[in-house]
Parts: sequence; C-alpha cells; structure tokens
Amino acid sequence: MVIDYLAIQGSATPVERIWSRAGETDTKRRNRLSPTRLEALQFLKAGYRRRREKRMTCHERTTIQRLLLIRIDNGIAEDDVLFDADLYFPEEDHLSERED
Repeated sequence: MVIDYLAIQGSATPVERIWSRAGETDTKRRNRLSPTRLEALQFLKAGYRRRREKRMTCHERTTIQRLLLIRIDNGIAEDDVLFDADLYFPEEDHLSERED
C-alpha cells in the first residue's frame, strides 16, 4: 500500500500542461464554446496528438527533440508543441547541412 502512494509523482506539471492546451482551444475568438464542447475538443486533440506520436519513427522523434533543444537554447521555444505534419523548423536546414 505504501508503494502505491509513494509512487505518485508530486508535481503540478501535468495539470499545467492541461491548462496550457485548453488555453490554445479557448481563445478570444472561441469564447462561446460550451464546457461540454470544450472538453470534447480537448479529448480529440489529445487523441490526435497520441496517434501522431505513435506513428513517428525513432529518427523523427530524435530530430524533433534535437530541434526543440535548439529552440530552447535560442529562447524561441514554447512550452508545449503539437507534433503536426506541417511543423516547420527553420533550424532543420542548418542541421542537415552540418550532417552532410
């Protein structure tokens, strides 16, 4: 029983991530969404994100992680990134030149 409770992570990070993602959906332009619809949209977004992440190859994940670290170093990273197919990293052009 003790192991069950000690294994629980004492962090607010998951909750903050949820609020951040909800803020992307509930904007000034979409402020008339009902709570039920907002909740449904959040579930859909989470499902799409999980599916995209599962379909990524190991190379794609490594590349995205490397590019996100570059963005963090340059101070242009956001707290949460959606892994969309149209995600564009201008730094990627510079990385591919270095690897050749």
